[in-house]
Parts: sequence; structure tokens; C-alpha cells
Amino acid sequence: AEELENLSDQGNSSLVAQMDNAIKEAQEIQKMIKELQVKMNDSKTMDWQEKNKINNLLQKQKNLQKKVDQIKQQQEKIRTREDEFKKINPKVKEKQKILDDMFKKTMSEEMKELFKKLEELLKDENKQQINKQLDKMNQADKDVSKDLERLQEQLKQLELEKKIEETADKLDELAKKQEKLESQTKNKEENNESLAKKQEELKKEFDGIKKDLDKIEEKNKELKDKLDLNSTQEDQKSIEQEMGEAKESLDKGKNKKAGESQKQAGEKMKQLSKKMKQNLESEMKKREAEDYKTLRQLLENLIALSHEQENTMKEFKKQPGYS
Repeated sequence: AEELENLSDQGNSSLVAQMDNAIKEAQEIQKMIKELQVKMNDSKTMDWQEKNKINNLLQKQKNLQKKVDQIKQQQEKIRTREDEFKKINPKVKEKQKILDDMFKKTMSEEMKELFKKLEELLKDENKQQINKQLDKMNQADKDVSKDLERLQEQLKQLELEKKIEETADKLDELAKKQEKLESQTKNKEENNESLAKKQEELKKEFDGIKKDLDKIEEKNKELKDKLDLNSTQEDQKSIEQEMGEAKESLDKGKNKKAGESQKQAGEKMKQLSKKMKQNLESEMKKREAEDYKTLRQLLENLIALSHEQENTMKEFKKQPGYS
């Protein structure tokens, strides 16, 4: 499970990086279009340099389309893998579904048709029509850039929510193991050397959870609109201290004292888990209406943009010479 979780984390980090690249490329295309339009306005006829720039622009646009398609494919793979091995909160699942729909609608087929039309207009060298088409492309790329930025932020927040829930669940599971070991220590079911070894193994598991808690902090820092998360540093120190004292007492043959420390460690793990879940729930309630409004608005924008592009293409297809 831990290996699959790491794969999921790596996949999401890669997805965010790919989105960064796509956003930069879309912004670069917007800059190219602006520069090209300025040059085209300076002359009445098209020269080979302008044609060359438009061809370069079209190639860049195709590269952007390819990147967006790859982002969609990777996002789909990650989601399929998560559905197989992760237990996901229903509210998070609902947000995930909206995000999936948005990914599918980013840079639609109708947009590809707009680029195809520019290629056709280039053959006719109709500067006026080309300029109009460049305006449409520029707006389309602005929309793609904005949509990807919003999607990226929503994706980061969703991954943070899942990480907090997963880590809290890990703490609950470790608390159960600690309680079981406390019972074994209390009843002297095994020799102290064996019990101390088991305590050391639980300590290693907690070290893994500490790394998860660090990741939560890092993921939150990456958000533009950060969650107001409570610090867990003191809780971590307290749990570590109890586990350390339990191991030390077992080494000295003081089983009663070891059992008390083990009990405290387990209780504090459950308290930390509860604290994290309540903190997340409180933050989600504060921004839930806003989050859903943002997600729904973004989805509606993508649908509206797709319809607008479709209507534009219908108008183009009515024009003479369209094939």
C-alpha cells in the first residue's frame, strides 16, 4: 500500500509539473500572436516571414495540444489506480468527479478545428480573416491558461485533503497496534527482548507518519490559498517521547511502566488523528461553498467555451472554400 501511495504522490507531482509547462507554453503562444499581429498590421500583403511565423505558431499550438492530451491521459491513469487501492471520502470523491469532467473539457476538439481553419486561411493569404482567427486563438489560449491554473490549484488542494485523511487513518491503525502491544506487555505474553523489538518497529512506523506530516506541510505551502492547519509538532514530540520511554522501560524489565507509556502513546496517536480530521473538516466547511462554486463555474466556463467554438466552426463551414 505504501509503494502504491508513493506512486500516486509521484504521479500527481509529475502532473502538476506538466500543467506548469502547458501554462507557460500557452502564455508564450499568446505573446507570439500579439507580436505577429503587430507585424501584420504594418503591411498590406503577407511576406514569407509572416507565413513562417504563423507556421511556427501552429506547430507550437499542436505541441500545446499534445501536452494537454498527455495531462488528461496521466490524470485518468492516476485516478484509475487510486480507485483500485484507495478508500476515498465521499465528499472528496465528488470534488474529484467534477475535476475529472473539467480535465476532459480542457482544450476541446472544437478548438482543434479553429487551428485547422487557420492553416486553411494561410493558403489563401487573407490577412483580415487570419487576423480574426488569431484573435480567436489568442482568447482560446488565454482561457486554456486560466483553466489550467485553476485546475492545478484545485488538484493541489484535493491531494492535500486526501493526504491529511490518509495520514490520520495511519495514526489510528498505529494506535491499534500500540494498544495490542500494551496488552502483550501487561500480560507478559512474550519476553522483553521480543516486546522491545516490536516497540522499535512501531517507532519506525511512526517515523514514516512523521514524513507524511512533513509532506502535508509542504503541500499546504504550495497552495495559493493555504488551509489554516494546526501545527502537529508538539503532538509528534509527545508521542515520540512516550514510545521512547516504553522501549527504555522494556529494556530495563519495567513492564508496568512500559505499558503505561505504550497506553499514553496510543491515546495520543488517536487524539492527533482526531485533531487532524476535525481541523480539515472545519477548513472544508469554511470554504466548501466557495470551492464548489469555483469548480462548477470553471466547468460551466469550459462547456460555454466549447459551445462557442462549435458555433464559430459552424459559421466557418458555411463560408465558400471550406473543406
